[in-house]
Amino acid sequence: MDKIFYLIIFSLLLGACSKEDSLEPTGERDDYFSVSENATDPESVIKRKFYEDHGVHVLFNDTLRHEQRGTYADGTPYWYTETIDLGYSLRSDDGKDFQFEYINTQTTKEEAIKFVEDYILPHLGKSVRPYSFLLVDNLSDWYRKKWRTIDYYEGERCLALNMKPVLGTEDEQAYSNYCTTIFQSIVTNKMEKLDKAIFDEFNAFSDEYYWYDYVDFYEDFYDYYDDFYDNYKDDYDDAKDAYEAGEINEEEYLQNEAVQAYNEYYAYCKQIANECGFISVSTRGWFPSYASDDRDTYVKAIFNTPEEEFMEEYKDYPIVRTKYSLIKKIISDMGFVF
Repeated sequence: MDKIFYLIIFSLLLGACSKEDSLEPTGERDDYFSVSENATDPESVIKRKFYEDHGVHVLFNDTLRHEQRGTYADGTPYWYTETIDLGYSLRSDDGKDFQFEYINTQTTKEEAIKFVEDYILPHLGKSVRPYSFLLVDNLSDWYRKKWRTIDYYEGERCLALNMKPVLGTEDEQAYSNYCTTIFQSIVTNKMEKLDKAIFDEFNAFSDEYYWYDYVDFYEDFYDYYDDFYDNYKDDYDDAKDAYEAGEINEEEYLQNEAVQAYNEYYAYCKQIANECGFISVSTRGWFPSYASDDRDTYVKAIFNTPEEEFMEEYKDYPIVRTKYSLIKKIISDMGFVF
């Protein structure tokens, strides 16, 4: 009897399912980054062309849509606003707060786009390009209980750029410094998402030193350490402060006995670090704790020091030169164009 009952129920359910309409997609979700083909205002035209040329969206406002969704009981309109949500992250619930000053003139918007086309995009292959650029006249984030001005912020689906530092000058060095900082951030963040095995060869060169101290491999290290910190450190700090305050000139600073002692001690620490494959130098005698920290110093060197100059500085340290080349190749393989 129970079997007959369940068969009847099953048949009824099957019949009900067969009479329902098949489930189909309801259509494409509106893409609020894209510009309508029918939009003819000057801003829409340059935004649409930018996407057609580069496959990347460009925004001049962090609001993606602002639309009425209905009215309240008293007749007041109910609005829904979607923003770019620059601080949103899939990996963390800790959102960041930002303030924007928008670019107000069409001419400046065109200048901002031209800067990105001339100085940013030529170095970013498709695999490392952001989904969108947000170009603003000023950008600030909430940091340590106050607002601070920043040049850029790389979000999940948008790279926001503060254009004021570069649109207010024609200094090529300022352009270079601005772009270099952004490129370092993009590359470093991209590296964090790569398969860790890609770095095995790089890591192997200095793997035995991570987390250790210089003295673990150089037994006489503390002889040099104690000599400097016991006999010269305070005088060195005083001389450095006096030089930075303008109380002594560069020649007087370099001739100071404590400064000379520091330079000799630093050279000793640098030799230890370089022999072990590191370009970060610790006067406290610590090797990097993590391979990722080590990699970051090489990324910084690659973007801030010409390769010929770097190779000359470290000509006596083949491990350093090899690690540099390995990281540069990884960066190129990621899609960055030097």
